[in-house]
Amino acid sequence: MVVVIALLLAAPCGSFSGAAAERASKPAGLKRLCESRWLNGYYLYSFSPGEERVAFVLETGGNTDIWSAARDGSDLRRLTAGPGQDILPSWSPDGRYISYLSNGDGEWSLYVMKSDGSSQKKIFPVITVTPLTTEPVWSPDSSKLIVSSFKGSTWDLWLLGRDGRNALRLTHDDRKELACSWMDHGNKILFASTDLGRSYVCLMNADGTGESRLTGDEGICLLPAPSPDGSEIAFVRGGSMSSSVETMHLTSGKVRDLTASPGINTLPKWSPSGGRIAFLSSRSGAMNVWSMDRQGQSATQLSDQHGSLFGLKWMPSGIVSWVSYLDSIFSIIITRAESAEEHSLIDTEAADYYPAVGPSGSPAAVTWNVNGKRHIKIIDAGSGEGGLRFESSGDEQFCPAFSPDGMSLAFMAKKGDILTLMKGDFQKGAAVELTRGDSLPAMPVWAPRGESLAFIAKEKGRTALHIWHGGKDSSFILDSDEYELLHAPCWSPDGEQIALVDRKGKEWLLKLFEVKKGSAALLLRSEALLCSSLCFQGISTLYYAACPEDREEIWRLDIRTGKRERVANSRAGERPPSLSAGGGRLVFTRNNELWSIDGDDAPVKMPLPLEGAKVFPVLSPDGKTVLFLLAEGNTRDLYQYYPDYPVQDEGKSKKAPLSYSSQVL
Repeated sequence: MVVVIALLLAAPCGSFSGAAAERASKPAGLKRLCESRWLNGYYLYSFSPGEERVAFVLETGGNTDIWSAARDGSDLRRLTAGPGQDILPSWSPDGRYISYLSNGDGEWSLYVMKSDGSSQKKIFPVITVTPLTTEPVWSPDSSKLIVSSFKGSTWDLWLLGRDGRNALRLTHDDRKELACSWMDHGNKILFASTDLGRSYVCLMNADGTGESRLTGDEGICLLPAPSPDGSEIAFVRGGSMSSSVETMHLTSGKVRDLTASPGINTLPKWSPSGGRIAFLSSRSGAMNVWSMDRQGQSATQLSDQHGSLFGLKWMPSGIVSWVSYLDSIFSIIITRAESAEEHSLIDTEAADYYPAVGPSGSPAAVTWNVNGKRHIKIIDAGSGEGGLRFESSGDEQFCPAFSPDGMSLAFMAKKGDILTLMKGDFQKGAAVELTRGDSLPAMPVWAPRGESLAFIAKEKGRTALHIWHGGKDSSFILDSDEYELLHAPCWSPDGEQIALVDRKGKEWLLKLFEVKKGSAALLLRSEALLCSSLCFQGISTLYYAACPEDREEIWRLDIRTGKRERVANSRAGERPPSLSAGGGRLVFTRNNELWSIDGDDAPVKMPLPLEGAKVFPVLSPDGKTVLFLLAEGNTRDLYQYYPDYPVQDEGKSKKAPLSYSSQVL
């Protein structure tokens, strides 16, 4: 029960194994065009004593490190840059130091550094961490730290000097001691003790003597927090589906339930004056931040979120802060308790959806997600420079596609509930509206000569193929019973036909649409999911992916004869394979690896160690550049790769193994 409640405070919880930190080394020729920046809110954050700055954890470039920024999110500074993960920063009360946990040398340890990131020093072994692990706690005079360490075979609280000397074991039992706070000007320590599904609130002297239980055996009691004047404590009592915030007067022992409401009420934090308590509650139907007076009255909702919330803090200035997880984005949110006007403190950035690439490999375009809002970002592949474009074209922009001549960009723009297909000159940053729809379409695809655009969208509650040509938007209703986001259509090299995936009932339908006739012929009927974009090689050869329950398959189909040939068969992975073609070459993902096919040759594996990553490849029209989105852990970065020649793989290719190279960006 205790574990469940603690996980609710930290959900969605990530792995401490550090997939990004353990990422395999990449070839020297592989260049990152666009680097994501992911706030890892699960590892919490800490404000400086004067609230001028905040320390937090960012994942970027494959590392999980401690960063700091001004309270308005400006002046971003990287404080650690070593291997492994650096997590749980905690600012000392005098503002001079920051403690944190790191597994950079293979084992979790407590580190201390100066607040500017200098003088980093390992001071004490923590051994391992779990979702219950909290940040180290500084003494009021900044001379000592309390940390929970798994030394031997038990979890115990340890007291040690700022330099790691004079380590003193405070607890000596088989229970887990967590969530501690200093009381009585540093003379007492308040903490929670957990054992076999039971949890108690305890108090002891600063040297570990005089331990006493403040709560009895009735129920689970955890997450204690002392009032500023030290007269009361707030704590949580309850199980995984129902919990309450209670207070206890330390002199009289009187206990008061402040949240007589069903659902979850948890993580109490006292205001600086002690007059109010902030807490998390599901009383409104979703988990949100609330505040109430110390008698449990005048409850006020401070947040309006639909994602997970945790890391609640109440700062001396009266600002309430917390971490929000919504749409795969972590944000530190701050608000004044009396105004409830919240705003995000740290911008989180990541690439999203499939990227696009110009005819000869530059420029590149990607959907760039900033705090949950998507914009088109255009990058010069030669210099790596780029920025946001078409910012006035809707609240969000996504699904970019370059015209064959590289002079125009098609993309989707959303403003309110209206979705629009846009066409823009990326050099001028100007865009015009082509058409509107009322639901999310698939990525727009240009005809080979650039005179038309095709995309899948919603039409009268059904799925339809749309073709924009000469200022006119034509739609053709498909068989799909209900609207669903199908795969992007694929033009034949002569622009006369469009291959597309449709669905009717439980069957997936591969169709060939005749543009001039305005009708489609059935190529393939399958109960296996057709799970990837389609690719032509020449006019008569079509590649597609099928995903039976236990595997993923790449197939080659001769449109003229109907003959099918399975090109690749792989085990089921984290996502379906991707397909992309250009310049007579085809690339696809197989078990999250990047593979290539030239003409009728057998597939060959590209020498990119991408194990454990998700790859979204796109080939440039000339076939010389592979642009791909690499999703690894929480990071989603854009890379560019130049495969000069295929290499020999398992004796399947008759060509001699040659090297791959990359343009220096």
